[in-house]
Amino acid sequence: MKKFWSILLAGLLCIGMLAGCAPAEQQAQASGPAPEATVEQTGRPSVPESAVVSPSPSAALPPPAEESGPAAGGTGIGASSAKGKNTGTSAVKEPESGTPDGTDGAAASTPEQAGTPEFAPQQPETITCTIAIDCKAALDVEPDLANAVSSGGTILGGKTVTLDPGATVYDALRATGVTFSGKSYISSINSIGEGDCGPQSGWMYSVNGDYPGVGCTKYTLSDGDSIRWRYTCNMGADIGA
Repeated sequence: MKKFWSILLAGLLCIGMLAGCAPAEQQAQASGPAPEATVEQTGRPSVPESAVVSPSPSAALPPPAEESGPAAGGTGIGASSAKGKNTGTSAVKEPESGTPDGTDGAAASTPEQAGTPEFAPQQPETITCTIAIDCKAALDVEPDLANAVSSGGTILGGKTVTLDPGATVYDALRATGVTFSGKSYISSINSIGEGDCGPQSGWMYSVNGDYPGVGCTKYTLSDGDSIRWRYTCNMGADIGA
């Protein structure tokens, strides 16, 4: 009898265990698949499958390398520098010669550096001057002598002479054809000379109205100069020297 009750009790326990397992399995089937892990459980946010975008084949390819040379729409160092930043290399090439402008380093030579003189204004082949000679001051002191060697005191009216560039007053006097004595200092012209009309008499010359006070071989003429030789009886005071 005791054995009967033991078997009955064991059977009831088995039936109760089976009955408790069946509702749990049915509840699990009714609730559907287990929910995905949350941010707190995994440490990262979940992304819905619909939000995941598959990369296109073109997106996986690296950008094509830019060609060397000037960028489209621009030239010069600025455009080259932009390409250098994109490719990771500097597109600015240092001048091979080491000069900032890439030249061969030889500056354009000036005429002085090259040894070639600059072109100076062309000198005239000849110059022309006018020359006059008179002894009018001698007419009051030695009229007979003065009239003998001149025409009313005029030995030579304004005569134009042609000379080489660099000619002097002496050269102009020679070009007249009048006879004279002396060189740097002219002592006599047309047979009337120093001392003939007193101790302070003699010949003086002016150029363009000025008396230079130098020997006639020292004064270089310019084109168009006007020369006048005058006889003085008073060291130039009587002729305005």
